[in-house]
Amino acid sequence: MDAKIVSYRRGRHTGYTNQLIVTVDGVADIKGAGAFVGKKILWGKGVGKKVGVVVKQHGRSGALLVRFGEGLPGQAVGTNAQIVE
Repeated sequence: MDAKIVSYRRGRHTGYTNQLIVTVDGVADIKGAGAFVGKKILWGKGVGKKVGVVVKQHGRSGALLVRFGEGLPGQAVGTNAQIVE
């Protein structure tokens, strides 16, 4: 299933480049987003593919918080990722 990376998790002074906010097409509420918690997400191509895990819902509009092992580059924002089981 396709997902779109919207932003990093960030605060006023700190940005967490290994934690990303992701939206999924067709998911518009907390209940729908809860089905994806615990699933893996893949970003990138070839050897440089990064794997993350959906940690929790983010907000009330169906967004997800994804945690990767290492930070992703700024070019990741606005790109697509793949949710797998």
